[in-house]
Amino acid sequence: MTFIKVNDFYFLSVLVLIRLSRMPEWPWLRSQLIRLLGWLAYHFSRSKRRKSESGLEAEFGSDLDGDETERIVRSSFRSFWKDSFAVLPLKQDLTKLEQAVFVGEEYLRAALGRHQGVIVLESNSFGDRVAAKQILSQKGFQVHQVHAENHLNGLRNEGIHSSWIREKLLNPAFEGWEKQFVKDIIYLPEGDSLLFTRVLLRRLAQNCIICSASDGRMGQKFLILPFLSRSRPFATGMFSLAALSKAPILPLFCFRNREHQMQLTVDREISVSKGNVEASLEAYVRQLEGYVREYPDQYRNWQF
Repeated sequence: MTFIKVNDFYFLSVLVLIRLSRMPEWPWLRSQLIRLLGWLAYHFSRSKRRKSESGLEAEFGSDLDGDETERIVRSSFRSFWKDSFAVLPLKQDLTKLEQAVFVGEEYLRAALGRHQGVIVLESNSFGDRVAAKQILSQKGFQVHQVHAENHLNGLRNEGIHSSWIREKLLNPAFEGWEKQFVKDIIYLPEGDSLLFTRVLLRRLAQNCIICSASDGRMGQKFLILPFLSRSRPFATGMFSLAALSKAPILPLFCFRNREHQMQLTVDREISVSKGNVEASLEAYVRQLEGYVREYPDQYRNWQF
């Protein structure tokens, strides 16, 4: 195994910055660091910035002027770093999350009351993904998180073979931070093996909450569905799992609402059966699209 790869220097830098930004417990320092990283990403990721601007123009057209488009794209870049640093929260961050608005808690409790487990769907690219699990943990809900095998705290890590540094340092650090607010992490393998399905079915049989991204890139089968101004692939795996296990699917969204409050919303159950997997997935995608259109500055994938 290679000791270290070029990309590992980037991952190590992020890890060190997250750790250093927490050591003094100075919220101002972390806030400014996130702003700086967002500013650097905006100015140096020229291709991504231009594609994001094109995506917004295609979706909203003349409804957005140049200043508003720039504001949304800048916020999108900053949102990525805010979510990345949230994996190691400050004490003040956790206090603020205790005051978050929680909409739809009754849907989650009712679903658990059926004792068939629950699948909650989040988005890789919209809202405060990490904060959602932290709020659920504070409320007493234990979540089993599903990640791609190369997840690494959401950093770009596609197609990168492992190294000693990643296996012995990076993975344990990021995983240890995340396990402070999730019960377990289940990794989806890059190959065609479906053995992990048995693990998911076992967790659901134990009436656990499984949380998985709805718009991830890993899966055995995808549907190409209209989304915003374009079409993109969405994996059917969790909907097929729901049909097989009878576990309910609940959409999960965490975002800053119009009153600038952190809000966690668990929407009503999406009905799934073996005969309507495609229709159920389409219904979810329409929900996600609605949230993205309402809060475009909290969406991080306008360049797709």
